[in-house]
Amino acid sequence: MDALILCVECNKKSESDQKYIDNVIKNFYQLDTSIKVSYVNFSGKGNYQSNKVTNHIKRIKSQRHFSKVNVVYCIDVDKVQAEADANMLNKQIKEFCKRNNYEFVWFCENIEEVFLHKKVVGSREKQNEAKKVGRENSIGKATRESLSATVIGKQKSNLMLVLNKCLRKKG
Repeated sequence: MDALILCVECNKKSESDQKYIDNVIKNFYQLDTSIKVSYVNFSGKGNYQSNKVTNHIKRIKSQRHFSKVNVVYCIDVDKVQAEADANMLNKQIKEFCKRNNYEFVWFCENIEEVFLHKKVVGSREKQNEAKKVGRENSIGKATRESLSATVIGKQKSNLMLVLNKCLRKKG
């Protein structure tokens, strides 16, 4: 059995990021009992290497004797051109992933803009939008192409490029 551990920025209570990512997995990849998909919530980008997060990853890894474990960090890049602090943190997270042999997924500017093509402000609104997309089992306005970007750009992500390394595509 293999493991796919997806580390996301949202908190455990909202699980909004999971709903978008789960729909991509359901729509484009074959899942069976040979792979266990788990989520680790940061509760904010700055917590990416906190003891709570790293211990949760270790705990999942130790649950079974996995033949292969893929850890994927999923990050909103925010307004990287305008915010030097956000850009620096993104670079630190990318370097952290490289040092630990983790995959790095980015959403430009954030996951809601990639999937909904609009700004969503406030945790309640983010939860409501994610629930709606989850119920519809859709990927919103995202496309296979916008989720397979090689260069950071508005309403784009490299999510599917990374998932292609970890999961089997449908059909």
